[in-house]
Amino acid sequence: MKEFNFYLPVKILFGEGIRNKVAQEAKVYGIKKPLIITDSFLKETEWGKLITEQFYGAVVFDKVIPNPTIASVNECADYFKKNNCDGIVAFGGGSTLDTAKACATLAYNNESIAVFLDGNGENKQIASQYAPIIAIPSTSGTGSEVSQYAVITDEKTKIKDSITSADIYPKVALIDPEITWDLPKALTVSTGLDVLSHAIESITSTIDNPLTDILAAEAIRIVLEWLPKCLQIGNNEARAQMAYASMLAGIAMSHCCGTLPHGMGCPLSGHCGVPHGLAVGVLQSRVLKMIEKQCDNHLKRLINYLDRKYESTNQISATDALIYKINNLFEELGYDQNLKEFNITDEQIKRMAEDALIHGCTSLTPVKISKDEIIKLYQEIQ
Repeated sequence: MKEFNFYLPVKILFGEGIRNKVAQEAKVYGIKKPLIITDSFLKETEWGKLITEQFYGAVVFDKVIPNPTIASVNECADYFKKNNCDGIVAFGGGSTLDTAKACATLAYNNESIAVFLDGNGENKQIASQYAPIIAIPSTSGTGSEVSQYAVITDEKTKIKDSITSADIYPKVALIDPEITWDLPKALTVSTGLDVLSHAIESITSTIDNPLTDILAAEAIRIVLEWLPKCLQIGNNEARAQMAYASMLAGIAMSHCCGTLPHGMGCPLSGHCGVPHGLAVGVLQSRVLKMIEKQCDNHLKRLINYLDRKYESTNQISATDALIYKINNLFEELGYDQNLKEFNITDEQIKRMAEDALIHGCTSLTPVKISKDEIIKLYQEIQ
């Protein structure tokens, strides 16, 4: 067995109504005047108001944008400092949680977030003092509440970059499935496909490990069974299962990172506005065929976990068996595995291929990927 490390300094509280413990948890970490980071829509929801009302004199920053930019997170950090806040409560999806992590990084210095990005040559280390975060996810997708990543877009280059540091793990993750009950179909599907992608890529990453493989395999099993059921009105158990799967896949992804689908998916969001989960989701089957030989043992173990009958009845490879399940999932969801509706141009593909080739996740793919291969994959989903 190969050497690995596992680190998760996040206290996880899971269950319906768990959001009501946010003030109690804030007190544990000495947070008296939190900056509540959310978006303008969630701020006005029942959940947003209930969270805010738990704090006397709380300050709210509701300017979170999809795919947060350097400018938007710098603005958030300035607001934190201007109001003399001493901690962060982040309520929202991946963009909100990423904004919160970036804000925490800048809370006690005068830097721009740009200097902390992985792709920046300076790649400055986070100072010893940063703001504690309590994360309350409103979607079941990114797993950012249990990860050491924050994805930030450079608005000038449109490149989606990351901060990677154990220092930006939230102190507490309050995962309340009830918050996700009324998510619309498109958001449910996109975030659910992100969970699937995190899990598959964690297993096939060159830095996977036996512990995270177990977490990822269970996340995949849950997504295949329960994501389609989320589209049934009133199926709250399905929503709870997906919240749990998102957490599992987030933990795995935080340790193993992503592979080519995330390397290609980030440019699709940055340049073409494709929802992140959909961008990475439509690439899974295609990339699995590319890495079939290198990941054969991993995928055999995975498919045997997903289908106990596979070993005795296998007529196809483990890779093809997994692809069959992915194809069936897309069919159940009513989605095609392409992005034709986004009218992606050949010029955009050329630019995205350059970005994808140097993306950190691409380098963790178990085969060497060429620019021409990336262009071909983009053309297949164009």
